[in-house]
Amino acid sequence: QRPCGARSPLLGTMPNDRPGTPKRPGSKNGSRPVTPSFRTPPPPGWKSREMREHGLKLYKSMGLKNVKPDAVLDKKGAAGKGKSEQVRQEELEKFFAEQEELQDETRAAFVRYDKDNSGKIDCEELYNMLSELSAFSNVKEPERKEMCDKVLEENDQDKDGLIDFSEFSKLYNQLLEEKESKEALTYKVPSIFGRALDEAESMVVKAMKPMLDNSIFADRRKEAAAKDYFDVASLRDKMFKADWARIDKKKSFVEFKKKYELAKLEKETGKVKNQPLGNFFKKTLREEYDMLCNCFTYFCCRSDECNFTCMSFDDFKEFAYCAGLREKEDIKEGSKTAKSHIVDLRALFKEINELEATTNKAKKAENDANNENAFFRFEFLECVMRLSMQFQKSEDVKLTLQGYMLFIGNTLKREAPVACLDRNVFRKDRLYTRDVMEVFARFQRELKRIFTLATGDPLRDLSQQQFIWLAERCGLIDRHLQSPEGLHHDELRIIHVWSQMMVADEFKGMTQYTTLTFIEFMEALGRISDVKDLASHAELKEHHLVSVLDYVEKTEFNVFSKRAKPPPIQREVVSCLWDDQPKSQSLAERIEMLLDYMFLMFAPDCGSVVLGTYDINKFTEMIDQECIDIHGELLWPK
Repeated sequence: QRPCGARSPLLGTMPNDRPGTPKRPGSKNGSRPVTPSFRTPPPPGWKSREMREHGLKLYKSMGLKNVKPDAVLDKKGAAGKGKSEQVRQEELEKFFAEQEELQDETRAAFVRYDKDNSGKIDCEELYNMLSELSAFSNVKEPERKEMCDKVLEENDQDKDGLIDFSEFSKLYNQLLEEKESKEALTYKVPSIFGRALDEAESMVVKAMKPMLDNSIFADRRKEAAAKDYFDVASLRDKMFKADWARIDKKKSFVEFKKKYELAKLEKETGKVKNQPLGNFFKKTLREEYDMLCNCFTYFCCRSDECNFTCMSFDDFKEFAYCAGLREKEDIKEGSKTAKSHIVDLRALFKEINELEATTNKAKKAENDANNENAFFRFEFLECVMRLSMQFQKSEDVKLTLQGYMLFIGNTLKREAPVACLDRNVFRKDRLYTRDVMEVFARFQRELKRIFTLATGDPLRDLSQQQFIWLAERCGLIDRHLQSPEGLHHDELRIIHVWSQMMVADEFKGMTQYTTLTFIEFMEALGRISDVKDLASHAELKEHHLVSVLDYVEKTEFNVFSKRAKPPPIQREVVSCLWDDQPKSQSLAERIEMLLDYMFLMFAPDCGSVVLGTYDINKFTEMIDQECIDIHGELLWPK
C-alpha cells in the first residue's frame, strides 16, 4: 500500500493531489482512501482529451471490458453532440468507476489462481485457469499442455516464464469475455419461429447447466450432436449448412436459380456463380429453417406407414394443402381456386426426387440411402423455395419469397398447430427440474428393464415401432377417447421424434436420428405424462381407489359399456399434445402417475407408486419372467 499522493508505479501522481479533482463518492473533501498498487487510477490531467485517450489505451492494454472511448470521450463524436461539459464529465467519471470495479474483480481472480502466493502465475496455475474458463472445451487432453505452454509464451512479455498481474489482467479478461460470448450463443434456444429467449429465460437455462451435469440427464451432453442439453443454435447452423450444400449442387435447383436470376453462368470458367439475389434466398431460408424443419418432421409422422426421416407424396400433399396449394389433378372444371394456388404437385415431387448419376463415392452412398419415392429434408426445402415462385405477381422476387414464408407460417399455425411448437420449450419449462430428475433416478432400474425388454438387446436403442409396441403393451393408447383428446398413434410418433436430440447431418446421423437412447426414452415418458390424463394421489384417496390402474379400469369400463350409469370419476381431459398453455400440475407428479400405471400393467400385484405401496421385488419377478417368455433369456443381470 502507498499513502495518498504517492506516485503510482503504473501512472504516476495520484489525481487527488491536483486541484479541481472531482470528489470520490463516499469520501470527505475529495480525499481518496489508501489504494493498493494493483488498482489503475485515472491518469493525471485526465480532463484533457489527450490524457483521457492515454488512460483509455492503458485500460485497453489491461484487457478490461466495456471500453468505448469514442462514444464517451470525443466531444466531436456523435455521442458528444448536444451534451454539456458537465454531462460528459459525469459520463467519464462513471466510466472510470466501472473500470476500477472490473480491475478489482480481476485482482481477486489473480489472488485466487496464485495458489502459492508468489505474486505471479506459473504454468500449472495457468493450466487451472484455462480449464476453469472453458478454454479447453474443444481441445483433446494430450494437446492441452501444449496449448497452455503456447498461451504462456504469447502472454509472457518479460520472458521470465511467469505471468505477472499486468500480463494476467489482459489475458484473464479476454478469456472471460470469450467464455461469456460462447455461453450466450450456446444457451440461446430459439423457437422454431425465430423467437430467442429473453434475458430472464436465458438466465434460467444457464442456471440449469450445473444441476444437469450432476443429474440422470448428464450423459445427454456426450450423446447429443449439439454437445448440450438443448438443440442449440450452433447445431441448427450446421444442419442448415449441410442441407444447403446438397441443395445448391442439385441440377434441378441450378436450373431454378438460372431461371429467376439467382445465379449466372460464368463464360470464362463455365461455373454457375450465385448472385446477390441467390444469397438473399439462402439467408431467408435460414431465417425460416427451424419452422420448416418442424413442418417436415410433423407431416412425415402423419401416416401410419410413417418413416419420419423422409416425406412420402401423400405427406407432402397434405403439407401443400395446409400451405394453401391444390393439386392440379384434383381441381374440377369450374372451380374458383386461384390459378396461382394450383400446382402439379406430383410432377414437381418426381422432378425433385430424381437421383443424379455420380462417380463420387460419398454421393453414391447418399443416393443408395435416398428414397426415390420420398423427400429427404434438403429436398423438401428445395421444394418450398420452388413453390414460393408459384405466387409471384410482381418482378420483386424477394418480396414474393418473404410473403410466401409468412403465408406458410400463418397458415400452419391455424391448420397444423403442432407443427408450430418447439421441442426445446418442454425441456426448458417442464423436463429439466430437480423433482423430475429425482423421480427418474428413483425408478431408473425398472425403466432400464422396460427399455431393454422393448429393444430386445441391452446395446440397442429404441426404434419407433418398438416404442409404439411398448405403449400398446402398457395400455397407454386412449381408445375410449377421440383425437385430439388423449393419446393415440399420431401423438406417439410425434413424441418419439420430439424426444430425440437433432443431428447435424440427416444421412450420416441416420441411426441416431431414428432411435431413442435411454435418456431420450425418459424424455418421451415425460412427454407422454403431459398427454396421458391419469388420477392424482388426492383423487385416488377421494374415490377410495388402490392405484392409477384401478382408476383407468373403472373409467374405461364405464365408457365402453352400454350402461347408462356414468363413470365413477368424471374428468375433463385438459392435457393434449398441442396445448402449449402452462400446466398447473407438476411434471414429476404426472410421471409418478404414469409409472404407477405402467408398473401395474407388468405386475398387477406390485402395489402403487403414488400411494406408497409399491414393491420392487414383485415387479422384478414379473418383468424377468416376461423377458424370458418373449426373448427366451434374461437380457439383464439377475
